Amino acid sequence: MSKNNKPVSVVISTREINDEYLKHVGKMFSHPKTEILIYENDGSLSLTQVYNKGLVESKNEIVVFMHDDLILETSNITPKIVKLFEKHSEYGIIG
Repeated sequence: MSKNNKPVSVVISTREINDEYLKHVGKMFSHPKTEILIYENDGSLSLTQVYNKGLVESKNEIVVFMHDDLILETSNITPKIVKLFEKHSEYGIIG
């Protein structure tokens, strides 16, 4: 597997799971081993708590945190994210 072809984990917090949105996210992060962790949160947890839970439960080295109202227009975004981390290896987070 080439370096830019690593999978990522995507962590999403939402009040209500939307199957169409999940399909959209799956298409944008098209790596076959992409892990999508979506947490339905009624407000009992803060966004930070949900994201920390996703960070603990994620299996991949790179974790992407997304709001549930974010619509991505870049298809096959995974290699682009991996490349950013490789280019800026001194960074632990890229926004």
